[in-house]
Amino acid sequence: IIKFGTMKFVLLIWLATIIKCNEGKRWKDCYPRSCKGERHTLCEYQEFQRGPECNSVITNIVTDEEKQEILDTHNTLRSKVARGLETRGSPGPQPGGVLKALKWDKMLARIAQTWANQCLLMHDPCRDVKRFSVGQNVGYTGNKTRFFDKLSVLITNWYDEVVDFPNYMVKNYQSTEFPVIGHYTAIVWGNTTKVGCGLVRHFTKSSMYRTHLVCNYGPRGNWVDDPVYQTNNE
Repeated sequence: IIKFGTMKFVLLIWLATIIKCNEGKRWKDCYPRSCKGERHTLCEYQEFQRGPECNSVITNIVTDEEKQEILDTHNTLRSKVARGLETRGSPGPQPGGVLKALKWDKMLARIAQTWANQCLLMHDPCRDVKRFSVGQNVGYTGNKTRFFDKLSVLITNWYDEVVDFPNYMVKNYQSTEFPVIGHYTAIVWGNTTKVGCGLVRHFTKSSMYRTHLVCNYGPRGNWVDDPVYQTNNE
C-alpha cells in the first residue's frame, strides 16, 4: 500500500510537471510578442468550436476544389496587376510590378478556419505565426434562396476596391478608413507569398443563406509608409 501510494505521489508530481511545462508553452504561443498582449485565435477557441452566431452550419470545410479556386483567383488578380493590366484607380491605371504567385499555407488556413467558425464579420485580434505577421480579409455573401458557391466572386469583391486606390500610393501605402482599400492591398501586397482560408456556410437567425470567408495572408501587408509592391520602373 505504501509503495502504491508512493508511486501515485510520484506520478502526480510527474503529471504536474508536464502540465506546468505545457502551460508555459501555451502562454508563449497564446501571446506572441507581435500580437501586443492579445490572445491568439488558436488559444481563444477550440479548432472546431462554433460561435453563437454560427446558426445551422451546413459546411465548414474548404474542399480541394475550393482551395484551388481561391489560389487561382488570387494569383490571376495578382498577375493582372503585375503585368500592368489594371486600368482602374483613383487615379489609375495601376503600375505593373513584381508580385509572386501565392502558395497555400496549411497553418494560415487552420487559423482562418478557426476564426471563420465564429461567423463574425470582424478581424480576430491575434493570428500571427512564428514565421511572420499575418494579415486578413473577412467577408460574406448572403441571400434568401440559396448559398452562393463562387468564392471567386467574393474575393474579386475585395479586389474591386482598386477602383478607389490611388496609383501613387503603390510606392507609399497609407491607411484610410474611407474609401476602403485595405482588402485590395492585402491581396496584391508584393511581399506576401502565402494564403490560407477558412469557410462556413450556414443559415443566419434571419433565415439567410450565408457564405462566410476568412483569408489569412503572410507575411502580412498594409504596412504604412511601405511600398505595396516593387514597380517595374524601380
